[in-house]
Amino acid sequence: MLVEVNERNGWHIPLHVDAASGGFIAPFISPDLLWDFRLPNVKSINVSGHKFGLVYAGMGWAIWREKEDLPEDLVFHVNYLGGDQSSFTLNFSKGAGNVVAQYYNLLRFG
Repeated sequence: MLVEVNERNGWHIPLHVDAASGGFIAPFISPDLLWDFRLPNVKSINVSGHKFGLVYAGMGWAIWREKEDLPEDLVFHVNYLGGDQSSFTLNFSKGAGNVVAQYYNLLRFG
């Protein structure tokens, strides 16, 4: 429907999918349901790993269709060891337990 409205009006309205709860469920229970990057206007999706991703509270992540879709205003550039390191995360020290647990679960459960 949004594609038709965009074409009819000459608009380009991108979509963000908040898949915080269903992002780990929908692909498996309804694989034919179109809610993700198969839709042309979906530019970004976020998922909460601490819900159905089976990791500790505080784990969430976002993905963008193209690098250009990530607004530069959201990227931090940090001078680290003499080079520029760009990051879309909270700066400063943080534990890696959530990341390791999420990675393990993705490898183990698919």
